[in-house]
Parts: sequence; structure tokens; C-alpha cells
Amino acid sequence: MGSNSGAKGTEGGSSRTEGEIQENISENASSNSRTEKEFAKVVIIGGGACGMATATKIRRQSDFDITVLSWDSHTAYSHCGIPFVLGKEIESLKKLIVKPLAFFRENKINVKLNEKVTSIDLKGQVVITGEGTYPFDRLVIATGSLPFIPRESRANILPYGIFTLRSLADGMLFEKALETARTVCIIGGGTIGIECALALTKRGIRTTLITRGDDLLTRQFDSDMSAIVREHLESLGVEVITGESVILPENFWKQKTLILRDRELPADLVLLATGVKPETWLAREAGITIGKAGGIIVNEMLQVKAGEKFLPR
Repeated sequence: MGSNSGAKGTEGGSSRTEGEIQENISENASSNSRTEKEFAKVVIIGGGACGMATATKIRRQSDFDITVLSWDSHTAYSHCGIPFVLGKEIESLKKLIVKPLAFFRENKINVKLNEKVTSIDLKGQVVITGEGTYPFDRLVIATGSLPFIPRESRANILPYGIFTLRSLADGMLFEKALETARTVCIIGGGTIGIECALALTKRGIRTTLITRGDDLLTRQFDSDMSAIVREHLESLGVEVITGESVILPENFWKQKTLILRDRELPADLVLLATGVKPETWLAREAGITIGKAGGIIVNEMLQVKAGEKFLPR
């Protein structure tokens, strides 16, 4: 009797075969598995275009617990618009913010600004910051790039008066400094350097553009096309110096002078627009493989490599 308790005969119409019971157990297990997957923890390092686009894409397609960690002060803004704000074609840098933090909160994306990641523990599946730890089931590294700085310094700190434009906060500092500047030197003959040179001339600031290359926009144009760009800049009052390297003095804030090969160039401010390099130190220290070009090695699924194999997470 004990073996038949809770079950009725076929006449009652409610008996289940062993196969039906096993199928029901499998369905329940599958349901539980789906629930766990729906609320998996995703941590994204980097609040730039890649990181935020990834976060919103994941949110549209899942109920994952999403956290974005960024040491930037702003997120979801148009970085390319900074030169147009400097030239007063756009009213303010705040106009470049595409989506406010409230948008991400409403979409249940936890964005942590001004929070720098200090390390990644791949084995323990934890990201560590100065504020705490964040466990993850899936990790996205979207740290972007760092400005390439053509100088050697043990402190790796730029002297006062020398700027880069990596972030919106950088743009705000530079814009504030421009209020009292009469002469500015821009180092770098790429798109950012040229756009900023045009912007500063519109403000009536005496601007010098220096590049170590023989031409401007060497990655985009041949010499004949580059000459047209140079002629246009010079017609607007920009002094263009090509084929020159610059020495940035440690006490630039006091001297306000740059040293070229055969001359000294006075400047109230300096803007470095010398290109970028991948920001991979977090990945490197975590044991993730870095390629010869300096970027993170990934497979066709964008999975990173550690040791001899690509990681599933």
C-alpha cells in the first residue's frame, strides 16, 4: 500500500507513467535554469559608446542584472562634438550628452560613474574597484583608448597647461582654460587636431598646429590633398609646422614655451592630439592575452584569450 499512496488506478484517470513524471521534472529544471539565466550578472567595464551600447542592447533582449563601471564623470555623450563646442558652434558641452543617467536607471542599468576598476579576478569572476567588488557571470571589457602622449615622465602626469581631450570632463577643463588664453599650440595633425585648430581661430586665439609628419591627415589623404587642407588652415590664420617633434618642459606652467629643433615656441596652453592607444592594462594584469598591435586578442565570438584557450565568459 505504501508504494501506491498518492496514486490512483487507471479507472480514476489521474495516474502518470514514469516517463511523464520524468518529463515534468525536466521541464521544471529547464524552467529554473531559464530563471537563473535571465538574472545573470553582467558587468561592463567602460561607459563609452561601446559599453553603453552593449548595456542597452543586452537590456532589450534580456532581464540580466547589468552594472556599468566607469571612471568617467559622464556617459552617453558625443565625443566628436567637443571641437564644435570649443568653436562655439554648439552652445555647451552639456548639449553633447545624448542620454542622461535617468534613462539608464529607468531601464534598470546600474551605471557607476567616477568609479575606477583596479583589477579583474577571472578565476573568482569578480571585478574590484576602489569602492567595492562586483561579481559577474559575464564580463564585457570596453575600456576604449588612452591618449598617446609623446613624452617620457616618471610620474606620467602632464604639466599644468597641457591638455588632452579623452573625455567630456577634459573638454570642460580645456574650455575653461581657453577663457584667458591668447596663444595655443596643438600637437598632432590628425582630425581632432585640425578640428580644434579651426575652432580656436573662430575664438580669435592665435593657434599653431605642429605635426612630426611631413603632411597633415597622413592616414586619410595623399600629399596633394593634404596640401589643400594646409592651405585652408593657413588662410584662416593657423600656423602649420610639419616635420617637427616637440619637447614638453616639466615646468611648462612657468615657462609657457615649447622647444622645437631650432626654435622656441611661446604658448599659453598646449593641446595634445597625437592619437590614441588601446587601454589594456586591466586586461593584461588579469592574464588576458594582448596582441602585437597592442589590443586584446578575441575570437569570432569576441571572447578573450587567457593562456592557450578562449574564455566562455
